[in-house]
Amino acid sequence: MRQNIYLSNISLNEAINIFLEKIKDFKVETEYVKTYEANGRITAKPIFAKISSPFYNSSAVDGIATVAKKTFTATDKNPVRLKEGVDYVVVDTGDPIPDEYDCVIMTEDLIWVSQDEVEIIKPAIPWQNIRQIGEDIVEGQLILPQSHRIRPADIGALIAGGVFEVEVYKKPKVAIIPTGTEIVEPGEELKVGDIIEFNSRVFAAQVEEYGGIPTRFDIVKDDFEKLKDVVDQASREYDIILLNAGS
Repeated sequence: MRQNIYLSNISLNEAINIFLEKIKDFKVETEYVKTYEANGRITAKPIFAKISSPFYNSSAVDGIATVAKKTFTATDKNPVRLKEGVDYVVVDTGDPIPDEYDCVIMTEDLIWVSQDEVEIIKPAIPWQNIRQIGEDIVEGQLILPQSHRIRPADIGALIAGGVFEVEVYKKPKVAIIPTGTEIVEPGEELKVGDIIEFNSRVFAAQVEEYGGIPTRFDIVKDDFEKLKDVVDQASREYDIILLNAGS
């Protein structure tokens, strides 16, 4: 029996160039997904913050919000006494700071004289322990560029910036077609000359790793018409076809 041989061959670089030329005008479709479901997806356009984070001046610690200049004379020998409702309000971490106050003194630096009075022994400075508007993210700021693979930390930044839905490229659907008369499915009884088919499983894992959706077809034996029919079917439903062997 005469062995089938390749009539011609090309270099890897030439093959890559031919492939890239064929797909240069290929348009990738996009879709919108919930931000919390976007891990690993690729951004279709730059994403900008819709709100600042924080979007109000907030306390960075538990303590009291007060006016810094009322504390400037405080020392350990000359403590300053402050009264709740007159000189300060109690705040917890994340609480908004009333407009009339400009600093926060943390609980650990307070000496409680009574339920509504405290003494301090060192001065505070304006904006001490206050997270100002936009400290993390400023409204309109670029959060992620186009063609960026979204990571877990990115999801947090997007949500903090008020972005709850993102436009991403659709995952390509990839048909994987193993071929060959000599190959058999894993688990089948083997006879001399059989080869367990595993390449398609490797390809499927690689497609998933790079963000595609793989579909593995059943093994197609070395029959031109059968191969042609399967490839024709796959071309109607999938973005990419990986034909393993089948030459």
